[in-house]
Amino acid sequence: MIIQELEEVYSVSKMAKYLGVTRQSYWRWKRRQPTRIEMEDEVLKALILKEFDDNKKRYGYRRVTQGLIKKGVKVCKHRVARLMDEMCLKARARRKFKVTTDSHHKKPVAGDLINRNFTADQPNQKYVSDITYVRTREGWLYLCIVLDLFSKMVVGWSFSRRMKAALVVKAIRMAA
Repeated sequence: MIIQELEEVYSVSKMAKYLGVTRQSYWRWKRRQPTRIEMEDEVLKALILKEFDDNKKRYGYRRVTQGLIKKGVKVCKHRVARLMDEMCLKARARRKFKVTTDSHHKKPVAGDLINRNFTADQPNQKYVSDITYVRTREGWLYLCIVLDLFSKMVVGWSFSRRMKAALVVKAIRMAA
């Protein structure tokens, strides 16, 4: 409570007047004992936090409730939801895994022509290429680069919103 935090700095009467409450209501609130429900809520908050942390902060109130019930705690989902909201516990969604490689296709696969020998004696002798993706505000952007193994410099590149063969062809044409 604000008054309790600032009690040593300002007088209670000034703060009560500023906040529009009576001094008597503040002192009555300060002296009162916590109710049985409030004490149970504190114990339950600790159990909820442990269950939430044990599951990598991915469980929402429904799964936390199920976990607590399995451990023998009698609780309903609405109470867990309220307490999680008070503690500002929000479940983190797991990122979806995006498959970018299709290894099961009928297209011909090029062999390893350089036999893992990544050195070159002169420029434009050996090129290597790779595709990566970059997250932008507008979505994923795919980037293909071509490196000259002699200079280790980027000699060709292209980017696209779609990862298609044309992305690689465009980068190789730029390098050539």
